[in-house]
Amino acid sequence: RFFYYNKQKINLIQDFYSQRDLNILIPIYLFTGICLIMFSLTIMYYTYTKRTEFLFYALYILFLFLYLTPDIFKLYDVFFNGMSLFSYAFFQISQILINLCYILFVMYYLNAKIQYPKLHVALKAIAITLILIVVLDIFCFITKSFTLHIYLLDFERLIMTLFGICGMIYLLCRGKSKLTYFIVIGSFLYMAGALGLLFLQKRIYMVSGAGLEILVFAAGLTYKIQQEYKERLQFQEEAFLNKTRALRAQINPHFIFNSLSSIQSFITSNDRISALKYLS
Repeated sequence: RFFYYNKQKINLIQDFYSQRDLNILIPIYLFTGICLIMFSLTIMYYTYTKRTEFLFYALYILFLFLYLTPDIFKLYDVFFNGMSLFSYAFFQISQILINLCYILFVMYYLNAKIQYPKLHVALKAIAITLILIVVLDIFCFITKSFTLHIYLLDFERLIMTLFGICGMIYLLCRGKSKLTYFIVIGSFLYMAGALGLLFLQKRIYMVSGAGLEILVFAAGLTYKIQQEYKERLQFQEEAFLNKTRALRAQINPHFIFNSLSSIQSFITSNDRISALKYLS
């Protein structure tokens, strides 16, 4: 079963990365440009802000790019000398790493630990499961346990599909902000593309789905930055108003005390006219 599956996958990969159809190549090149631009921007923003969600999203884009477009720069030939066992292993494991980085990105993007505690527990469990699958899959290639490798991939696809559907339904029902809509729409597009790739054996479906998903999440990250900026301005304005009120509360008693003291001094010196003017 493995050799049939392996041959089928190798042929599929070769079909993916053939350059015979210009109509297929144009979306691939567009997707490559989107990945490179978004990866660069996300890495720069992470370097500037140290926000964890941007790091995981950058890694997600990187593995997605390596999985779908290694033919653009002949990366597999450079690193693995063609379609060797190592290139096949990386091709398969990168699928899991894509999902792992995506899960971690969603966890930090939604601030699930505070906003969605139950979803956070589920995301954490899925992330741990994917890490274990990666470790076991590497062990399978080292020990050449290819049958177990196939079962692991099937299991990973099954749990990610089920979790993706349940997660989208949960967020639609329990969403607390507009951020959830970006996650739901992006996840749906990515899942539709991945299923199209799995069942129809055409890279263009996943490239299209993943490309649209990247654009949706780019809008989502921009929206989150704008909302946080507005909240920061609001907090600064409230802090300024509170400080102004506090200063006024301090100034008013001093002003009254000084005024009464001045009037008192006019009265004691029998300067009634100045006292009345000052009082007025």
